[in-house]
Amino acid sequence: MHCVNLWIRYALLCQVRVLSVAFGGLFPFDIGHLPLVSRNLTNLELVNVHLNEKFLCFSSCPSLEELKMTKCPILVEEIFSCSLKRLSIEKCWFYEGRVLISVPSLTSLQLTDACGTTPFLEDMPALVKATVRFTSACSETRAESKMTANEACGDTSCECCNRAIAGVPNDCYDASCECCYGHDDSKEGCVFLKGLSAATDLKLIAETELIILKRDLRRCPTFSKLKTLSLNEWCVSGDHSALICILQHTPVLENLSLQLSKVPDYIKPVKATYNLLEHSFASENLKIVEVTCQEVDERVHNIMKSLSTCGIPLEKINIRQTNKSSGCFNFVCTGFSSP
Repeated sequence: MHCVNLWIRYALLCQVRVLSVAFGGLFPFDIGHLPLVSRNLTNLELVNVHLNEKFLCFSSCPSLEELKMTKCPILVEEIFSCSLKRLSIEKCWFYEGRVLISVPSLTSLQLTDACGTTPFLEDMPALVKATVRFTSACSETRAESKMTANEACGDTSCECCNRAIAGVPNDCYDASCECCYGHDDSKEGCVFLKGLSAATDLKLIAETELIILKRDLRRCPTFSKLKTLSLNEWCVSGDHSALICILQHTPVLENLSLQLSKVPDYIKPVKATYNLLEHSFASENLKIVEVTCQEVDERVHNIMKSLSTCGIPLEKINIRQTNKSSGCFNFVCTGFSSP
């Protein structure tokens, strides 16, 4: 490790602008905890390395614009840079609780397939494009939260805790219930969505039911610049109130894409309380809603009804069906058939 650190420091002394540190072994390599110091470094790539303590504090790298991290255990309290414009975090592990990401100059964010606790995103007023994909490896799924049910409530008469102790699979499906969904540490505001609220192009995909998104929607920020939005099943569980809440807070949205796969196991009715507005979705700017699905089933039919109730004209809804048996085709919805 000492030799590697010497090489890294030597490269920085040579005033390199682009630095890549990658290890191909089975286990991540520990490159130390001291922060990098360079006035010339603009691009940094880290692959399969342990990131400890102050290593991701880039206050001494005033020219850094791009940071890519892949398959890295992140054991820091904060990722900080005033100059960073492009940040990519792929298949990394967040081990130290809720990591603070403070990058006020960021224009592009990619956060995909991360493990552990969802990071806290500070405001990113310059953000243009963000791609976020959560998998079941995230520790804030409903299944993971239920594992700590007894820690949330000490009441032996609590029905939710007793069901969990008995191994009964049903819970109350109330996203505000700490016994079923774990402790809510976001009472002071949004943990994740507010940091994305300045984006003009946002892709937000969750392969499993993510509690932190449902909690954030109780304080849903206004996405005042968002024009292109791509979502999947997580926002259309239950009564579609998550989708409706998002649409009500995207006043200039032009393109909406909903990607629906086969009905997943985690789609359950959830009695969540979101930051819903009294008025319907203002759809004057909306040009198209594209729903991609394998089969046009009752779920798709209900989604179209909800979108129509929000004030979206049916002629703006484009259904794209894909499956191996029927091939691929598009059609535009013009009405609902009577049962």
